[in-house]
Amino acid sequence: ADTGITNFADNFYHDPAQSYYPLVEAIVDEAHRHSIKVFFYFSGSEIETLNYSSRPEQSIDKVHPDWMQVDQFGDPMAFLPGEVEAFWLGPDTGDAWANPLAPEYREAIMTRAEKVAELGADGIFVDVPYYFIFDNRWADFSGISATAFKEATGYDLPYNLSEDGSAFYHWLAWRNQVWQDYFAEMNTRIKAKNPQTQMIVEEWPASSNDGILSTGYDTSKADAALDIAAHEYGHKQDEGGAIAYDQSDWQHTRDVYKWYQGMNRNNWCLCYATEAADSKAMAAITYMHHLSFWETKAPTMLDESAGLEWRQSLLAWVKTYQDKLNGAQPSAEVALLYSNHSRDLSFGSNLSSLLDMQHALDRVGIPYVVITEPNLQRIQDFPYLILPDVIYQTDDLKEALANYQGELILLGDSLSQSAWGEERLSPPEEPVSVADALKQLKTTPARFVVLEEGDNDGKGLYLETFKQGDAFQIRLFDSVLNEDFLPERGKVTLQFGWQGETPSVSVLPFMGEPRRLVTTRIGDTIQIKVDVGLAAILTIH
Repeated sequence: ADTGITNFADNFYHDPAQSYYPLVEAIVDEAHRHSIKVFFYFSGSEIETLNYSSRPEQSIDKVHPDWMQVDQFGDPMAFLPGEVEAFWLGPDTGDAWANPLAPEYREAIMTRAEKVAELGADGIFVDVPYYFIFDNRWADFSGISATAFKEATGYDLPYNLSEDGSAFYHWLAWRNQVWQDYFAEMNTRIKAKNPQTQMIVEEWPASSNDGILSTGYDTSKADAALDIAAHEYGHKQDEGGAIAYDQSDWQHTRDVYKWYQGMNRNNWCLCYATEAADSKAMAAITYMHHLSFWETKAPTMLDESAGLEWRQSLLAWVKTYQDKLNGAQPSAEVALLYSNHSRDLSFGSNLSSLLDMQHALDRVGIPYVVITEPNLQRIQDFPYLILPDVIYQTDDLKEALANYQGELILLGDSLSQSAWGEERLSPPEEPVSVADALKQLKTTPARFVVLEEGDNDGKGLYLETFKQGDAFQIRLFDSVLNEDFLPERGKVTLQFGWQGETPSVSVLPFMGEPRRLVTTRIGDTIQIKVDVGLAAILTIH
């Protein structure tokens, strides 16, 4: 529900007790009467001024200049109508970006969130917070941020950006910390008013190598402060979203969805489609990666759904089989470390090594989990840990690796520099190629071989493995689709290592009904034949 409580300049000039809280209360009461949950929309840090040309003196940056983000040249991050091209901005809308550290602005947002929670909101949904970067203008360089940054790091603000070296890199990390603290405070305050109110924050665009660097908001670092992370996956949005995908785009989606798994405990994925058929394919790959699906019609998200009848049938299927879909945890014996720190200091170039390793594991059907540096304690759960160009040895990383009991595999320039790049170091292991890394993964139960009938290739079948209570899940998505977004592959033979009693296996086809499968045992290998269709969940007991 968008009451406009935070996203327009006028909303800060009126008493919300008169203008907004009665509306919030009425919406909550009516929705709850129909068993509908309500999340209230909050702007991340953007404040728009409608009808700007007739009242420029009333734009938020003129009335509250102390609230504004400021660029490295000392100018407020405020934009006249037409200076920023965005589908949500009208032709006469001014745009400005507030600093979450500005005390009066921060308190205004916090108190409004508290009151909305107190009135019974099921959630506060915060839309895309970031420190604006536009036309080589970076934020934030306000006096408030200068003081806070100096207190936190001992550095002055890096007005010359990367030319200021260590100060700039500390500043990148510090901006992420600002948002983490902001949402931790907001969640604490709304929970004090209503423990049932959920904190949901949407990020954009963690789907690109330098996206988090550009926005200043790292959702994985803020995960502990959130109940749910929403990811806006806008791949090919301007072309209609999924309707424009070829197999390489499905591979990209697979790659990024694995990152999302590593970033947050609970994930919504906002994605774009044009028709029911491509929306269905997006839903399939989303649920197979244990993310919650949220499609909107491309390109603007302002139009109707890609298919109301299709969406109703999807939600009915999800409700029927939610016991299969919910509560699973990624399970694998191989972990890849997504290095937040190396990403920032290398402007995302290190992530190409991560992608190379992901693609190699997909080609041979070996399950893997991506973990991020805020979750370093998780590495102990994996017999194999691969560091793809994790270049910088931070203190936290060195401590975690010193206690790691499994097999460490380094790729590229991993562990070759000190934490902030001050000196070159000798890595504890000799880095290897991607091909040699694959050869070091010896554990049979972690290896799945997908054999396509006819050519024994399995190309384009993406495999996910999960634990769900006492059961084990294999989730499959077929990315080789025809022009109607349907797979043409027939049955496939799936082999996986298994020790102990022969298990029972059932399959839940996407949008279908569950059925038992025949299992064949060949030594310590279980073999089954299954029609994957678009996607399927195998449950092994």
